Amino acid sequence: MTDLKVEHVTLEPVPVMYAAEKGAPNEVAMKAFDRLEKALGDIKGRKFYGYVAFEQGEYRACVATRDGDDPDRLGLTRETLPGGKYVRARLKGEPPQVYARIGPMFDDMGNINDTKDFMRPYIEFYRARDEVELLVPIL
Repeated sequence: MTDLKVEHVTLEPVPVMYAAEKGAPNEVAMKAFDRLEKALGDIKGRKFYGYVAFEQGEYRACVATRDGDDPDRLGLTRETLPGGKYVRARLKGEPPQVYARIGPMFDDMGNINDTKDFMRPYIEFYRARDEVELLVPIL
């Protein structure tokens, strides 16, 4: 866990729509995002998130909702990403290499001294194609 730079942040809940795929996150995340992007059509200016729903055994590719979004018409599911306190780290680099670093970085972040909140998921926020914020929930 050398040179792991994290900061403490508090997030508001984020209403999202998502496309889910069953399987190992590193194997199905891109498929879930492909489905989500195809359903949306125009993705410009959208905020994208991702997380693993362990109990359901699926990866969820999410997009923050906007006024006028109709998840039912798009074949997507609606939910709200939980707000609260998180520890945040950033990854930068070219895809797909930057995406391959998400799992190992979450593993490193799991070793921080803050008390984890296991009732909320670890969240990925895709700031840009080559920049991902990783959020680990803490109490």
